[in-house]
Amino acid sequence: MAPTPTDSEEQQLASTEAQQISEDVQTPTSKEQQLILTEIQQPTRTEDQPSTSTEVQQVAEDEQAPASKDQHQDPPNTASDHYSDSDSDFEECELTTSASFSNLSNIPRTKSLILSDHSTVLQAMPNNSAEVVEVVADQSWLLTKLSFQLLWALRTSYKWMFMTVRLGTFVVLLLPAFLSLVYRWIRDPDIHKNIVYGRKRRNLLDVYTVPKTNTNKTENLDKESKPTNLRPVVIFLSGGAWIIGYKGWGAVLGKVLSTFGIVVVTPDYRNFPQGLLPDMVDDASNAIQWVLENIHHFGGDPENITLVGQSAGAHIAMCTLLEKIQQTNKPKSCETEQSLLWQLHQIKNVVGISGPYNIETSIEIFHKHGFDRSVVERIMNHQIGYYSPALRLQEYQSQQLLADFPPVYSLHNSIFSIQRQN
Repeated sequence: MAPTPTDSEEQQLASTEAQQISEDVQTPTSKEQQLILTEIQQPTRTEDQPSTSTEVQQVAEDEQAPASKDQHQDPPNTASDHYSDSDSDFEECELTTSASFSNLSNIPRTKSLILSDHSTVLQAMPNNSAEVVEVVADQSWLLTKLSFQLLWALRTSYKWMFMTVRLGTFVVLLLPAFLSLVYRWIRDPDIHKNIVYGRKRRNLLDVYTVPKTNTNKTENLDKESKPTNLRPVVIFLSGGAWIIGYKGWGAVLGKVLSTFGIVVVTPDYRNFPQGLLPDMVDDASNAIQWVLENIHHFGGDPENITLVGQSAGAHIAMCTLLEKIQQTNKPKSCETEQSLLWQLHQIKNVVGISGPYNIETSIEIFHKHGFDRSVVERIMNHQIGYYSPALRLQEYQSQQLLADFPPVYSLHNSIFSIQRQN
């Protein structure tokens, strides 16, 4: 039998083993042991704990501003422009208030136009020869692009080709008169051209002011009565089948009415395929807001405004007024804010000349004349009934929503067929 160790011997043996283990840990005999020792001696660090001074500083900055990244992130782009060209350059949430008009100064190739009362408006005008080249190149590319888009949209119908040839022949026959009109339009100092009223590419308008000779005569007649310098205002939306509408088509009307003491504004608006009818209505609404805020600088009375539209322009004018009613009760948002700025009672009269007010019935007539049904549906954003003013007027009248709707004078074929709706 082996002898049993005493308590003192057991303590001495345990002390010797502990010393040996300590020496083995402190003096590793291999690289592998050295690595293990390093890992054992290194303090345990959690995933969120910084390991360097740089990380500590970064964590401290993050703790001071935990939401800074979220606050500075750009909002998602939710705009949907079906046929936008380079409108994306100016694509923002458009709130046409006085402040937003002052922010238009960052639009390229524009300058400030100083008026007679020392106020300023923004005018689309190249500032140097380089910008002239840019404008020519940009407009050439835009016209080419839109022409191909339009040809592709109209490919389903062949009758429109014949109608296009007829229109081209008509333009050639009237070309001498057009050239004379263009010359007078360019040289006339009473026409303020290409004034910016919004951030879209075609958000431009012309203002036909009353000639000074007419103003002086009227002032002399009014000296004995109540003196005033403000003139009635007409906003004219030109026609063009929602495709070839242009503010220049109202040049004759603007010049004639201005000689009778009326300030005329001819806004441009996006046409198909550059925009759909909702875009055209937005442009018309923005133009009305600009007129209400700025027309007094041109001698116009913002409390005496008549909205006039011809053909497609008459349809757009009516849709713009009806959209005002539609959006009145909508929740306030980026899309509806602009519709809440001007009100229906601020428009004194509406005159529609040869306008299609029931698209549901007119679309078949258009189709027979080569204006394909599918194209009209696309222009109306596939909402034929909604963009039929005659149908919506009946609906709103039954709901008693037309209390503030201005008087409407509808002209068809001749001056003797004037109809008034109240």
